[in-house]
Amino acid sequence: MSVSRTNGRIALTVLAIAVMTPQFAIAAGASIRFQANLPFADCRINGERVVALLDTGSFRSVQVSSSYASRLGLSLADTARQSTRYGSSAKTIKTGTVASFEFAGIQRNQQAVDVIDGDIEAIARQVGVPFDAILGWGFLGQRPFRLDYAAGRIDFDVPAGDSAGAMTLRYELINNVPVVTATINAATVKLLFDTGAPICNVDPSLSDDPHVQANVTGTILDLPCRLKDLTALRQPTGASAVIGNNVLERYVVFSDPTRRVIVLVPRG
Repeated sequence: MSVSRTNGRIALTVLAIAVMTPQFAIAAGASIRFQANLPFADCRINGERVVALLDTGSFRSVQVSSSYASRLGLSLADTARQSTRYGSSAKTIKTGTVASFEFAGIQRNQQAVDVIDGDIEAIARQVGVPFDAILGWGFLGQRPFRLDYAAGRIDFDVPAGDSAGAMTLRYELINNVPVVTATINAATVKLLFDTGAPICNVDPSLSDDPHVQANVTGTILDLPCRLKDLTALRQPTGASAVIGNNVLERYVVFSDPTRRVIVLVPRG
């Protein structure tokens, strides 16, 4: 931000920032809990406590289940966007608006939400954890955060700083999700940074060995993976592998969207 020598110019600059970003309050943080090796936290929608999955691999901002949208009586409109999960056909993404939304001190009024018929319900059944919302990269990626798996916390507006042994992963946004470029088996590969994945995944077309090592700018990231057809992921993002929580839990994870980096700081 440039600062003028005149008080008037300074006042105008501050006013412009206040007008442009009214939805943000000063953020503190929130407790998270891990179930089925996935991070869940409580948010509030229209003043009601709602369990949310923190999913950096989702391009959406805030998604609510179709059953919860029905209970709220949300007015929904079809969009031109579609979503395809592994093993399912494409479904239309609908959108609506909730009067208020709050998470970790971040408060928004008239928050847009996405709804996909039966989508969250199917995930909840699969992982055995009831929840009604997903906070995706469209929300989580807007400001710096620290995700501490061992402490069970996410804190916003916390700089990564310099730490011994830290690994810096530079990412690009593809379809509004963070994708890291690395080398695996001498091939240049794109990997999705995905807190919504309990374990790492690799497409069989890339490796028939589920234990792969990714060379990221000269540093080796060890990835015990599950072999999985990632066609549904590769088509919109180009990613043939996923960095999941069985690896991320080894670290304190920092995200800096201004530099577009993920910093992995070893625990202990």
